[in-house]
Amino acid sequence: MAYALMVAIDPRFRPDQIGPYVLIVLILALGFGWRLFRRPSKALWLVALAAMILIPAVAVARGFGRVDMIAMMFHADFGMAGATVEGLETEILQASLSALFLALSFALLAGLWALGARSYVIFAALVVALNPGFRSVAWATVMPAVESDLMSRYTDPTLKAQPPTTPDLVIIYLEGTDRHFADEAVWGDLYAPMREFEAEGTSFTQVGQIEGTSWSLAGMVATQCGVPVLPKALTYRNNFDKLDAFMPSVDCLGDVMGRNGYELSYVVGGDVAFGGIDAFYRSHGFSRLIGMHEQEAIYGPEVIAAAKGGWVLDDQLVYETARTEAQTLLQQEKPLLLVVETIGPHGRMGILSRRCNDGVSVTLSKDVNKVVSCLLEDTYSFVRDTQAAHAKARPGKELRFVILSDHLSHNPNRPEAAVAYHGANTAIFLGGGSAGRVVSKPGSMIDIYPTILDWLDLTVEPHAAGLGRSLLRDDPTVVEVHGIGLFDRMLISDVPLSQEVWSE
Repeated sequence: MAYALMVAIDPRFRPDQIGPYVLIVLILALGFGWRLFRRPSKALWLVALAAMILIPAVAVARGFGRVDMIAMMFHADFGMAGATVEGLETEILQASLSALFLALSFALLAGLWALGARSYVIFAALVVALNPGFRSVAWATVMPAVESDLMSRYTDPTLKAQPPTTPDLVIIYLEGTDRHFADEAVWGDLYAPMREFEAEGTSFTQVGQIEGTSWSLAGMVATQCGVPVLPKALTYRNNFDKLDAFMPSVDCLGDVMGRNGYELSYVVGGDVAFGGIDAFYRSHGFSRLIGMHEQEAIYGPEVIAAAKGGWVLDDQLVYETARTEAQTLLQQEKPLLLVVETIGPHGRMGILSRRCNDGVSVTLSKDVNKVVSCLLEDTYSFVRDTQAAHAKARPGKELRFVILSDHLSHNPNRPEAAVAYHGANTAIFLGGGSAGRVVSKPGSMIDIYPTILDWLDLTVEPHAAGLGRSLLRDDPTVVEVHGIGLFDRMLISDVPLSQEVWSE
């Protein structure tokens, strides 16, 4: 029972070494001791039901570090097109065995101690209370509402009438590759490609994570719109369904760049319909969306089969597609905005590209060092190749890159890093004339959007957008004023803000 409870409560608990022994003990108890126990009460079905309900939330928590109810609600409504449970088989097995162990061990103990039906009800209630999903909802519900000043901070960006320049821009989202991996004492030279970019540009070292920004689309929304993704009413009963447009009232990066004549394109290895991605990008000016199905029309079936890892294409092919898309955009006269989203270090089980495996096929790997290293090496090559292609196609025109982790790592089993690297996203701006600049101003992903606009010289005072503030300026961010903990409590109780964000 203790083993099962540890699996359910702590996503970092690694049960593999003692699991077989626990199973043997349970089998022996069932085989040799069952006749010594009284027949369990029918109330055991309550315990069994509570244990079964435990399985999905425990599997998610063990695979991604925690249960984020906002993310689960969001994906329940926007869908998970093309996604499978591949890569979560171990977590599902662990969760299922823990549920089985809880029910059977309690049945044996209850019979041995002659416990009545009331004890079954109490234990079933305990199992429900320990459910990570229930704990997440309970925490948001029980926490008292706090006074919020977020609506007074919410603003549309104040844009210049005519931008002085229109540099080409490429934004790269590194799946879960936050600054934790920059700790050389833990990871050695793993982060070296990013350090080279930091030496050539500006790095932001204290970009934290707030509620509504902890999954891929939410990270993209935060960094392109200056707001987190929140339910429309924040009660866990009103959700995201029946939306004709994704935050249509928010003036996002795609809207701004589109009005300034940019050609907008987005490349990803999964289905663009996954989790509202297509709704978001099409609602904010992107006409070119290239996902798995679009790449199936570009490459032959053999290439797709080799590059497919579970329900997505590997980052090797995604970057190859992005190179081709960049070449296509460079042939046009318009300035370009190209957004590339990667997938490699996705949770406990990463997707290792062909180049870093056997050169022939993709594999799922728990070797986080190898998966992250592969992604960063591919990212480095893509940036350098794109710079060379751009210099040849558009000599004299400036090209800039924004390199971001889409959210903090979902891997609960990576080694601990120094405190200085905890809770900080990767955020590197390459170009714009600043080399080796380090900005340690505390902020969150929503502050990246106004920082991009400021960096591109598109805005005037106060260099703000949504809830975000430019990290290149002195105006304090919400994190500086309130801290992330209080900021999160404001977000989950500020209904007017949520309604404003989703207004038509």
